[in-house]
Amino acid sequence: MDSPEYTPILEENIANREDEDSEHTHKLTHNETSQQMVAAQDEELAQTRDTEGLQTIEDELTMPVHINKHKRRHNKPKKAQDYVVSPQDYACSGDDWSVIENIRSEPSKERNLVSIGDAFLKKRHLLSLLTPGEWVGDEVINTDINCMTATEHLQVRSGGSVFLENACISKMIKIGSYLPSDDMDAAPAWVLNRAKTYLENDMVYFPINMEDVHWYLCVINARKKCVQVLDSLGPYMSRKDLTDTLEGLEDLFKYASKHMELKSDKWTDLDVTTWKREEYIKSSLQNDGSSCGLWMLNYMEYFTGDSLSDTPEQVHMTDFRIKLAVILVDSEFNDDDIRNRDLMMMKPTRIPPIV
Repeated sequence: MDSPEYTPILEENIANREDEDSEHTHKLTHNETSQQMVAAQDEELAQTRDTEGLQTIEDELTMPVHINKHKRRHNKPKKAQDYVVSPQDYACSGDDWSVIENIRSEPSKERNLVSIGDAFLKKRHLLSLLTPGEWVGDEVINTDINCMTATEHLQVRSGGSVFLENACISKMIKIGSYLPSDDMDAAPAWVLNRAKTYLENDMVYFPINMEDVHWYLCVINARKKCVQVLDSLGPYMSRKDLTDTLEGLEDLFKYASKHMELKSDKWTDLDVTTWKREEYIKSSLQNDGSSCGLWMLNYMEYFTGDSLSDTPEQVHMTDFRIKLAVILVDSEFNDDDIRNRDLMMMKPTRIPPIV
């Protein structure tokens, strides 16, 4: 049962949370492709073309258009073995503020500004990072995870090789929404691919969303045969969502084994519900009701399987909220053409005069 001391934090999260489920989770659950998602977003943009100040789009591009990719200056350094992150790395400085101003000056909240892998962020998603106290949703979480996944040195750490799962698949595994009604039905391709990928790695990092009000990190450490939990509120919260995820992971392996042979030199036991659990964070570090997702992302980035290579404080997470918006917009992995294409969709068609 949750500690009464942290009930106000959960209540604040509930108050801040949107009533509807994450759009991105909903779309992935219904097996929409990235192309379908983009098409749907284009249609939304087309529908808002008469009310979004089209003259500003014709006059100027308020976001920088990167023709040739350059080394980005805005990123909080991804953790390397020989680098120590300083408090200043979490805070905005210099050109960061011009990126923030460009985000705010975009005329349409529905325009895509970030496209990294299969994750997309509209202006309104980025505004949640620029607004104190706002919930950090699946869209932002998945986009930053994609950014980490594209960073090569984060895939192998002192504890072994790593696979970073996204929030959407993590939720599907937890609730078992992918399971067919008949065991003989064809397995979804992603289930077989995920089972194979998990078994190829020493560790799998799962972002756990606790009833849409709290994020924490679960690390399935096959090398240590241990489930490691990193929670910014410490060991005081219910772990029902963790148990459900572990049971869902076992179900995934069992289901996949009916359709393919499961082999692994790294995993000697697939009964993850029987593995020992370790609460890595011994006391509460978070003292607000909205930064849990930011803490979780930092744990995902900096936990090696053996230790945390950086241990921030709450003030750093407060700074990082704004910095993350800059990192994602100005990431070298961001497909800058996503905004250019949206601008073309929004540009009004000129009708020649009748003569």
